[in-house]
Amino acid sequence: MTINEGISLLLEVAERKGDEEFCGVLGIGIARAGSDDVFVKASQLTQLMNIEFPGPPHVLVIPGKLHFIEEDALVAFCGYII
Repeated sequence: MTINEGISLLLEVAERKGDEEFCGVLGIGIARAGSDDVFVKASQLTQLMNIEFPGPPHVLVIPGKLHFIEEDALVAFCGYII
């Protein structure tokens, strides 16, 4: 399953449950983890779904509340603006 497919399924379930806030949840998409050409992006799920990730393996992380140092790391590694 790709990152985009996973997000699509999660958003579909959230829509069925009437959870409109879930669309704004932070997601971190990681493609080709462990390789020299790793690709990492972080954004709201609806925005992350529009990114074209390179080939697998794929990882989707939905973190809880972040510590400010973790937020700084996301900005440094993936350009995410909190």
